[in-house]
Amino acid sequence: MTTFVEFLAGNALALAAVATVALVLVGVFALGDRSPPTVQPTRPVSTTAELASTADGTTTTDGPATDETTAAPVAVVGTPTTESPLDAPFVDVDAVAFAVRVASPFGHVTTVRAVAPFHLDVDGETVHVDPPTPHSPVVDDARSTHRRVLHDADDVPASTADVLSALDTDRSRAARVLSGGILPGRTHRTYRVTVVPVDRQVAVVGALARDGDDWRLDPATDGALRFLDPASVTKHA
Repeated sequence: MTTFVEFLAGNALALAAVATVALVLVGVFALGDRSPPTVQPTRPVSTTAELASTADGTTTTDGPATDETTAAPVAVVGTPTTESPLDAPFVDVDAVAFAVRVASPFGHVTTVRAVAPFHLDVDGETVHVDPPTPHSPVVDDARSTHRRVLHDADDVPASTADVLSALDTDRSRAARVLSGGILPGRTHRTYRVTVVPVDRQVAVVGALARDGDDWRLDPATDGALRFLDPASVTKHA
């Protein structure tokens, strides 16, 4: 007959095993996640008057600006164009930015991201966006999201594999071992590709400043450029 002490010991070992597995899973997901901080815009900017007042520093969300005022992140709404469009993986679309979320049957593997220098046409005015390289945008505009499930690395076009691998170089060896590779291996991979195409209006979150006769949008000091659906900014800002 099992004694009470043996019962406790057996359950303690089971609980320890469960806790160990849970800690490993948390470590795997943490290592695979490279999301930049999410920047919340203070308000949308979509007209010439709003551009001028924000870039000149004459208004802020709390009133007149001072010399000590730090430019608050705003969501500049405009139509992007670029001279060097990105070739988004799995999607035949010219893009200014994209994010590819890679998952395995065991959960999230990693997210790879890219953004090109581009211009925003805002109410007939030009806003220059020249992100630093390397730079990881946050693409939360899900209007152009595509899903692919691939079971073999041979199913991934060579050019796509090269793009994914080049954007996955920041992960450590430990992250690759624990959370898995970006290409299918012994298990399949699910790719969710979210694209910011050219010539379609989008809201870009960043810090607005003058750039000669035009304007410039830089990543906010506490995060990366963020791309949003303009409707969501107008609704919630």
